[in-house]
Amino acid sequence: MAYRIFKPYTNGIFHLFNRSINSEIIFPKKSDNQRMLTNIAYYMQTEQPVSLSYYLAWCAKNKSPMSLQGNKLITVISYCLMPTHFHLLVRQEQESGISKFMANIQNSYTRYFNSTHDRYGHVFQGQYKLVEIDSEEALIHVSRYIHLNPTTARIIIDAKLEEYEYSSFYEVTHPDSANHLANTEMIINKNNIDYQRKMKMIEKLMLD
Repeated sequence: MAYRIFKPYTNGIFHLFNRSINSEIIFPKKSDNQRMLTNIAYYMQTEQPVSLSYYLAWCAKNKSPMSLQGNKLITVISYCLMPTHFHLLVRQEQESGISKFMANIQNSYTRYFNSTHDRYGHVFQGQYKLVEIDSEEALIHVSRYIHLNPTTARIIIDAKLEEYEYSSFYEVTHPDSANHLANTEMIINKNNIDYQRKMKMIEKLMLD
């Protein structure tokens, strides 16, 4: 059973989520979703010598791809971006890793979103929510819950769940995907299709 705690600990696994103010759509376009995924990839690293915007500008100027190596604050296990909110299932790798990571991705995305959408002020509803995952059963349950969010919200009624690009389930079903944020082997072995079968069954029941 998962339960709420207030201070994440190293090697602990946690479900993190937050939503927009007034249910505003904050990931309206593919470029916005991709920027948030890039935020996650960049700020999970222990060291970020410059802000993401400066780093991306440097990469573009020097025609160099992003290089993300070294120690990590957190490991992403599952994720899903929705139009008005996001879900992350992560393991904290270093002390205060989650708080540093979450502050960075939310502040960075707020600056980006305000700049590109001609607005100002807060984007997210204050402090993110955090729930501890205290068993293997809870790990699988929460991961499925995260992956099924697009179906639950009925934003992919005319598409298949595995085609929703802004989720780690897309990484599971598309091994050649450009996104490699999640350590999906923590919830599903590459040779074990039982997880995918159950996801398809649950998705069908929810849409019938």
